[in-house]
Amino acid sequence: MAKLPNLQISGRMGNVIFYVRNGKQCMRAMPQQVKNPKSKKQSKRRSQFGETAKFASSLLKVLIHPYWNPIAKKENRSGYNLFLTTNMPAFAADVLQKEQLLLIPENGLKQEQFIISQTERGIQLTWHFSKATKKADAEDELTLLIISPNGTLEIRKTQAKRSKQELKIENPKGQEYFAFWERGPLWSASCWLPIQSDNKESFLGHVVEL
Repeated sequence: MAKLPNLQISGRMGNVIFYVRNGKQCMRAMPQQVKNPKSKKQSKRRSQFGETAKFASSLLKVLIHPYWNPIAKKENRSGYNLFLTTNMPAFAADVLQKEQLLLIPENGLKQEQFIISQTERGIQLTWHFSKATKKADAEDELTLLIISPNGTLEIRKTQAKRSKQELKIENPKGQEYFAFWERGPLWSASCWLPIQSDNKESFLGHVVEL
């Protein structure tokens, strides 16, 4: 039922809602109802959102607050919200699409293309460093994000620099590895390292080129 206090209308009339904000008359259309909120597509979308939100909640202090909030602030958003919208596609299938998972957003530094080789003791990463861009410096340090089979995440400072062009990872133990570069307040986007590959040598497929 609509009301008329001082000739200002508040309430619903048909599919239009009237309301007063800061003394001014406003109106908006009623939101459209979802025809079938229990459809297979809607259920899958809710499940996808739930899985992404659950994953993000476990990373608030270690990743989202320090790495996502500064980026999201430029867009007047929260780091948590930006992480969700960026990473929901990785949770679209029944199996997590690790190559689509972006744990760290780009903040001024260039990612590299890694060559992954298997050794007797584990994995060796190599890359080619060029001084052709300001987004890459010889002293940039490589940081690993390691997700264990039970879902816990470890941030490991490797002290490996771009100029070194190699890093050895011993005994991976079925863990998932992501890598990114850091230099003071700057960092590159992270990328997944498919170190479980059966090939003797493989190129990283998901690489951020800037």
